[in-house]
This record gives sequence, structure tokens and C-alpha cells, in this order.
Amino acid sequence: MTGKRASLVIRLLLGIAIVGVVLYAVEWRDRWSKPGSKEVAGTILAGEIPEDGDVSFLVVDGTEITVPASQVRPGLLRLLSRARWRLFLIAAIPLLITYTVNAYRWLLLSHALSLSLDFGRALRLSFIGLFFNNVVPGATGGDLVRAYYVARSEVQRTESVVAVLMDRIVGLTAMAFQAGVVALFFWPRTELRSLNVGILSLVAGILIGAAIFYSKRGRRLLRLDRIGRRLPLQRIIEEVDGAFFAFRYRKKTVAAAFLLSFLSQGFFIFSQYVVGRSLGVRCHLSTYLLVIPMASIVSSVPLLPGGWGLGDAAYVYLFGLTGLAKAPALAIGILYRLLTMGLSLIGALLLMLGVEGRVPSHDASRLDSPAADL
Repeated sequence: MTGKRASLVIRLLLGIAIVGVVLYAVEWRDRWSKPGSKEVAGTILAGEIPEDGDVSFLVVDGTEITVPASQVRPGLLRLLSRARWRLFLIAAIPLLITYTVNAYRWLLLSHALSLSLDFGRALRLSFIGLFFNNVVPGATGGDLVRAYYVARSEVQRTESVVAVLMDRIVGLTAMAFQAGVVALFFWPRTELRSLNVGILSLVAGILIGAAIFYSKRGRRLLRLDRIGRRLPLQRIIEEVDGAFFAFRYRKKTVAAAFLLSFLSQGFFIFSQYVVGRSLGVRCHLSTYLLVIPMASIVSSVPLLPGGWGLGDAAYVYLFGLTGLAKAPALAIGILYRLLTMGLSLIGALLLMLGVEGRVPSHDASRLDSPAADL
């Protein structure tokens, strides 16, 4: 087994193991938090759980009791079976707006590097990339597919790849910044202190790294150019470095890309808020603003396709820090990914129609290369 295949197998096994742990830890059946005792499994008999008052609860031994609504917690099976599917489908609208705005952001960054990409093609390739996100490990696997399609029709192939990578970097960085702003408002809550510290540390690290990379003085002090000349594939590294560094002189474009990112993330997070409401989850929108960006960043780690496994664990853990139970947190993650998979079929349809041709087998094998992990 080659090193590349061994790495893929290890990542898949790790992702499957994480899925197993999450599914084992989640509460499948409804629960009654009996005061002064262990939780009791059973079934909530009410159609909807009121915020106040009492509900009937059927214990697993067949005993029916009346308990305060504040003491019961719905399990994963109840949440999914009683989801309001019309409201769930409405969540697709802000998500489609997200993909459209992101395509325009990619277009701006591509034009900054003098690429001839047009908006229609950027949008088509974005949906094709979304489809591959659900096939290739991680939530960013479609990036290399987008880069491939653009690079094969451009003379500036390095710039084509860099534009896609810069698009992803700007998106993830804007997510971290947005979460950082929200973290400041949540700072007084001690139960969220570890999460807030992690978010603000990530933001600080990004700012320091960007300041060093785009500072001529910082590059000289750290001798980055000298280090680059000693690395393998020196010419390619210099071309990629030059393309990234060119954005130092495209400040307006980068600023516009960040503004578009904040806009698209607003729709992206609102879409998942609607998904939560379709499940009957009563979480304030500010909770989603804090949790979703960090969960999305974690989901981009390439283990299983579409961010399954690690992304689900992130939803359960991060929402759990805000007080949300495991079952509704996992249900939000599951339905969001199912919605994404459904919309990604637009990309599959475009591939079937041959709008952009197909990825040849010898190029498709490169989708598991280190560049795909970016």
C-alpha cells in the first residue's frame, strides 16, 4: 500500500470511528431528567413540547406519567421524525444565495489575477465543486476540481489554482473573524470561556501570519525567500508565492471579498438556523453565529466526504458548550448536510450534461493530493 493510499485509509477509518463515537453518545430516545436520580428513557407523548406546563411521558417499562416540560428532552429519532419538512426545504433558499455570493467572490479574486473567468462559469463550477465536496474527504474537496477546470482553459495555471485557494482562505478567515466578534459578546459567560479563547486565539494567529507574509520587512527578517529557494519544487513554490503576494497590491479586491464573505455567511448561518427551527430547536440566532463558523472550519478537515463525522462531532461539542443537548445538535448537523447533498445534485446534473466536460481519471486521482487538503 502506497503512502497516499495508507493516508486515505487512516483518515477514513478515523472518520468512521468518530461517527461511531458520536452515534453512541447521542440520545436516540426521549429522556426525562428525573430530579435527584438518573435520566429515564422513554417517549414524549405530546405532539409539541410546550415551553411551560406538563407533558405525558411513557417510560420504557410502559408506565405513563406526567412530568414538567422543562424536565424532558427529545431524542434524535423524535426530532427527525417530527421535523417540519416544508420549513426545512425553505432553508435551501438562503443556502443557494450563499453559493451564489461565494461564486461572485471567487470571480473577483480571479479577475484580480487577470483570469478570464465569467460569473456564469464561476457559478456552474461552484456547484460542481459542491458535488465533489460530498465525494472527496473533507468539506473543501471540490476546490481542486474547480481549480482543474479553470486551469485547463487558462494560460496562467498557477494563478488559477491560487485564486481558488485564496477564495477558500478568505472564506475560512472571514468565518473565524465573524466568530471572534460574537465571542467578544459571549465573553462574560464562563461556560463558553474555553471556546471564546480558542476562537480569539485563532483570529490572532491569522492576523499575525498574514501580517508576516504580506510584509516585506517581515519576510526579510524570517528569511522566507531564502527558505523557499531551498525547498523542493522551488520554481512552483516561487510562482505560487508570487501569485499570493500579488494580493498585497489588490487591497480593495480583498476587502470586497471579505465583505462578500460576511454577507454569504449571514445567509449560510441563517439557513442552519431555519433547519434548527424545523426541528423545533429553540436556540437564539446568536448561538448559531458563534458555533456554526467554528464547526464549519472543523468540517473542512479531510476525513470523510462532506465533513461527515468530524463535522457532526463539532456540532455536538460546540452546541453542547452553549447548553444544547446532543440529539438536537446532531440533528441540525445531519439535516444541514442532507440539504447540502441535495443541492449538490445540481453539480452532478451539470457533469452529466457535460457542461464543463469531465475530470479525466488520471486527474481525478489527484483529488486526494496535499493540495486538496487546503
